[in-house]
Amino acid sequence: MTLEVEMPKLFGTSGIRGIANREVTSELALKVGLALATYIENGSFLVARDTRVSGEMIENALTAGILAGGANANKIGIAPTPALAFLTKKHSLNAGVMITASHNPPEYNGIKIFNSDSTGFNEKQQEEIEKIIENENFRLAEWNKIGKCVDVKYWIKDYIHQILGNLSFKKSWFVVVDPGCGATSTVAPFIFRELGCKVRALNAQPDGFFPARSPLPDKESLKPLGSVVRELKADIGIAYDGDGDRVVFMDENGNFVSLDQSLALYAAYVIERNRGGTVVTHVEASMCVEDTVEKLSGKVLRTKVGDVSIANAMKNCGAVFGGEPCGAWIHPEHHFCPDGILSSVLFL
Repeated sequence: MTLEVEMPKLFGTSGIRGIANREVTSELALKVGLALATYIENGSFLVARDTRVSGEMIENALTAGILAGGANANKIGIAPTPALAFLTKKHSLNAGVMITASHNPPEYNGIKIFNSDSTGFNEKQQEEIEKIIENENFRLAEWNKIGKCVDVKYWIKDYIHQILGNLSFKKSWFVVVDPGCGATSTVAPFIFRELGCKVRALNAQPDGFFPARSPLPDKESLKPLGSVVRELKADIGIAYDGDGDRVVFMDENGNFVSLDQSLALYAAYVIERNRGGTVVTHVEASMCVEDTVEKLSGKVLRTKVGDVSIANAMKNCGAVFGGEPCGAWIHPEHHFCPDGILSSVLFL
């Protein structure tokens, strides 16, 4: 009797994730790049990474696979995940690939793929990539059809401009920004300064070891941020996770703001501004979302856990806002990827 052994599922709710050089290896990254170039023939892709130590290794292997498959790779280096998603859409590329493990510890890394409309790859698309890898059904380009690699770091200005060009503040806020040594370290403080804020930045030096605090901004890890907000008498404290798709707030007294409450309050604001509409969240979010939204004649749609499920539901039903109670908020008028920096600017 022959037993068929199923290949372990590569993709979870947020792409591929695992410990670098153990589960997420350069060999796997090469295969993902080849599979993507096979899946989208003659494609042009955007590639970015967060600050993790293993990021450059994974990036180089992934890029090699893309080029070997005859596709082109446009590399922006270190950038927040939402910037990668937005720029993939803006520059009409076939897909974007983000190398990140988001809020996980520094030894982890991962690969997340985005469509040209800024939504993450859905389950069917992920299964197609997995099948190509499992069967090693790669399409290798002839030597004279190998793809090109282009450095497009300057594209990050387009992400910055889409925030600065559409938003402004009625007052000058005093904000303490804590990027946690992650992908928002340079971009977030710059944006708030350009918007006229008085800014104090903590942990704003890119460092893939995340020496200052965990890449997960939670109540415990943000106690130092709360202390600084109190001591400086700032208006608000703002913290991001490792790749910038989540945001967490500290109030003017340095207290951690409940993630469920901030989601519900902002959802209510969007419903009131739009005079109705649908908000999408997942099944584990607090009922306070319904309580606030339905009072304003809005509707709440719930999906399974994961920002990809939320984004696809938002797109299908024309939702005005969506998010998870972990600080991952989606603003469909901009793009369909959770965006910590954009969310924090809009929250003010």
